[in-house]
Order: sequence, then structure tokens, then C-alpha cells
Amino acid sequence: MPATIRWPPITRATIIAGVLQVIMVVTGHMLAEVGDQFPVIGTALAAFGGLLYGIWDRQMPGGKALMGGAVTGAAAAFIGILTAFALGDTTASVLVFGPASGAVAGAVGGLLGHLLVGRTPR
Repeated sequence: MPATIRWPPITRATIIAGVLQVIMVVTGHMLAEVGDQFPVIGTALAAFGGLLYGIWDRQMPGGKALMGGAVTGAAAAFIGILTAFALGDTTASVLVFGPASGAVAGAVGGLLGHLLVGRTPR
């Protein structure tokens, strides 16, 4: 039977990465030094979310780790960008392409997490 993406690890990883995104945005709203680095830090946090997913869902094959990481990264990026938009720190156009870079970073993180811990037999 083919493996399907399991939602509990995605949910946990997205919540953690999303909260970190909100912390980054609120801090960047107050400190320009952080705000100037939103793209870099936000992408790194999306990758971190994907990494968490890849570590926590050890039963997934590599391709599913990529997909789960991408979902996690895109969702976390969207949370951060939506927060920045609500605070007036970014434009609405970033809501369109920002999650795409988060998805790529999350996919890389998911695969890395999968490779770091290895696969657990079912």
C-alpha cells in the first residue's frame, strides 16, 4: 500500500514554524535590522519546519518527506507573510510568491530530516 502524508506531524511542524515566523515578523516590525532579513530568516524557518516534519514522520519514503516538508514550509511561510501584511510590512503580492519559496525550502528541509534520521520500518 502506498504511503500517504500523515497530518499530525505536518500540523505540529507547521504550528512550531508558524509561531517562529510570527515572532520573527513582530520582532522585525519593531527592529529594522530583523525586518530587512525577512526573506532570509523566513525561508530558513520554512526549511526548519520541513526538517521537523522529516524527522517526526520517519515512516515516509523520501518523496513523501519532500511533499510533507513542502506543505509545512508553504503553510509556515504563508502564516509569516500574512502577519507581515497585516502589520503593513509587506505587500499583498508577496502572499502569492512567498509561500512558493517556503515550499521549496520546506521540501529541502523535509528531505534532509528524512535523511538524518533514516526510515523506520512499519
